[in-house]
Amino acid sequence: MTRSTIIDNAFLYPATDDWGRGSFLYGVASSDPTDARIDFGAAQNGRSLVDHVGRRKLHGTSPHHIEGQWLYLGPASSHFGHFLSECIWRYWAVSQFRDSVQGAVILPDRNTAVAMGYVSKIMSLLKLQINNIRAVDVFSMVDRLIVPEPGKMLGEGAKPWFVEFLERTSPPERYFDPSLPSKIFVSRRRFKQVGRVAGFDGVADDLARDGYFEFQPELYSIERQMQFICSAKRVVWEEGSAVHLLELLPHANGEHILLMRRSTGSYGEIVRVMREKCASLAVWDDVEFISSRLPSHNRMSRIRNIDAFSQFIYDNTGTFLNRDKFNLHEKVDVMLALAKEGTDPSSVASDIFKSQLKIGGGDPNAGYSIISRNDKAPRRGGSPIHSWFVDTPALGASRGIPYADVGVAGWLVIADRDFENVHDSRIVFRSRHGTVTSRLDRPRPDVIAAILGSAVSAERQKNCGFGGVVPASWGQFDICFEHAGASPLTLCTIEVNFGR
Repeated sequence: MTRSTIIDNAFLYPATDDWGRGSFLYGVASSDPTDARIDFGAAQNGRSLVDHVGRRKLHGTSPHHIEGQWLYLGPASSHFGHFLSECIWRYWAVSQFRDSVQGAVILPDRNTAVAMGYVSKIMSLLKLQINNIRAVDVFSMVDRLIVPEPGKMLGEGAKPWFVEFLERTSPPERYFDPSLPSKIFVSRRRFKQVGRVAGFDGVADDLARDGYFEFQPELYSIERQMQFICSAKRVVWEEGSAVHLLELLPHANGEHILLMRRSTGSYGEIVRVMREKCASLAVWDDVEFISSRLPSHNRMSRIRNIDAFSQFIYDNTGTFLNRDKFNLHEKVDVMLALAKEGTDPSSVASDIFKSQLKIGGGDPNAGYSIISRNDKAPRRGGSPIHSWFVDTPALGASRGIPYADVGVAGWLVIADRDFENVHDSRIVFRSRHGTVTSRLDRPRPDVIAAILGSAVSAERQKNCGFGGVVPASWGQFDICFEHAGASPLTLCTIEVNFGR
């Protein structure tokens, strides 16, 4: 079955000013005015959202010419949720057409760097490769354009053949990591002033008391986010953009509990997506916005019936809600939200109120990983080393993002008499789980200037830096120096523990 349309002399309409105005310019049409059947653009629930008036205005200008045959992959929003829910539905065609086109064209919004960064990350996640991806931000004409059928449109379910594509490229089993928590709370703690239910810090704390890990997805790579979601047996979601990670899966395993911050009557798309993906889903949506001048997608809301909400949380998570603590959190959140807008003059009072809220007790390292570094070798001398240092992780104990991979960076300068064998030198991060290797090939002019000054060897040792990323699941590893077949020298040991 043909799932693509080939258009000669195709118009491309940019997306630079789209999103946030109700209609969308972006898309594709035939430059032949008699061929009205070829018209691709934004739609929702089967209704076109194309700004045809804006398109006709562009027809009075000269389009930029793009030579050759290209693959159209659609728009790219710099908003994470919009990108996943509206912009990835033609990516299935990359493998089919990559060898017959000069590359792919994408229509980014005004924040091109962020939008195209999402394109690159999702293509990599789905293991899709194409030689050339071109961002088009002006009205253009392409000699020949292949337009794949979208596997889904906003407001509609995914087509069966697109679900099969996801089964092949992105099954949930691919992301399973047994070292990750089995119960997680997908939190908007960092976004309470741009759309959150007041008091939910208290919900997060109570869930954490019962073994739920408070997962803040913005702290992790997209692939790591997928691993968290696909490894948990139970996921409690605060409604937000992170829910659209499920768009990358054919289905989601486990139990899912969705806590809406907006009513499903006006914002039902997220619930529809979750019902499509999740076999087990419970939804709470009895909320109301607090008085605010902010647009609805950024407003703070509150629970209407705390008794019913407490029972819902217990029934679906097994957690008893500390009502007194929740109420205090709610009052602080509302006061701060109104003070920020200037609708409540009591900002000073709210700061005092916040300072009186006792949320402490317990382990101060709760919610962090504790990274400990213990040096084993002298930092100077000991042939063939002149000197060495590990910049990160820091010596001693430091706090890090829980379950995140560990970045390592440092430098090592070889003694002059042994420099001829520098190409046989390497840094190895070693554990019982495996090894990661780094060459001494990163420029560190700051180090060389401080240690060797203007010595003859300074120029040839300027690339004395090393670095790499170690999987969080290793737990403990050594940083070792290997040189010209000699026995490895352990420089230091790193240990990662998740503080609770």
